[in-house]
Amino acid sequence: MKKIEALTVGIVVLSMFAYVAIAPVILVIAQQDNAISIGDAGASDSDNKPPIVANPTVDPLIIPEDTDNEPLWGELAELMVNVTDESKIKNVTVKLSAIGGGSKEPMAMGGGSGGGSGLGVRLAVMFNIGNYTENNLPANEAPALWTVYNYSINTSVGTARWNETSGTYEPYYLQVNATDRYNNSNTSVSIELIVMKNGDVMPYNGDGEVDFMHDALYLVRHTKGVPGYENIRDNIADVTGDGEVDFMHDALYLVRHTKGVPGYEILH
Repeated sequence: MKKIEALTVGIVVLSMFAYVAIAPVILVIAQQDNAISIGDAGASDSDNKPPIVANPTVDPLIIPEDTDNEPLWGELAELMVNVTDESKIKNVTVKLSAIGGGSKEPMAMGGGSGGGSGLGVRLAVMFNIGNYTENNLPANEAPALWTVYNYSINTSVGTARWNETSGTYEPYYLQVNATDRYNNSNTSVSIELIVMKNGDVMPYNGDGEVDFMHDALYLVRHTKGVPGYENIRDNIADVTGDGEVDFMHDALYLVRHTKGVPGYEILH
């Protein structure tokens, strides 16, 4: 009996020491978890400001319609914005509904109806391509960490918008939506993009038509080095999509296209 009692007392004493050793650890973990939860809640209460979106850019500003739905040289535009926020950025999207886009264009988000028209709202999630710190802030403010986002697009056939009144191609303004982890959103910034008809090389900013007398003959003279025909937009003139503007490929192709020769219906 004494041996059993001694064993029992030993176990109880050991258990007490084990509790003393373990209990504080459990308490610390619980406090840390609670601090994280409280910290998130505090940030949620205080971070009610939308992200800041700056420096909307596009390169190049002008691209031709992608008439064959296969983006080749000069038919892609890179959209870029810089974003910063007090908390973590959840995503940055750009609205592409107005310009369509090729079938290979990865639509990472979408759905819903656009303005009751029954057309799906086409949103693309922009990619995080890097960060930088802006240090030119007042001494009492921490340096702002900015994230650069980009997305490359082509445009569907029929998206070139020629305005007869102004005699210009009308630009698109593609709306950016930057959203942080608390669903504060900024939709105030848009990226300008101009779409021209493929092959509309003359005059320099186009005339809304692609024909033999203006565009094809101009491209022939340009590729032959005739004085007075130097000024041209290479990505509009490269109707074969091979990255070069020359006589044998582009000029002759555009001549045959404007003359209705079978096999030359599509400008690449």
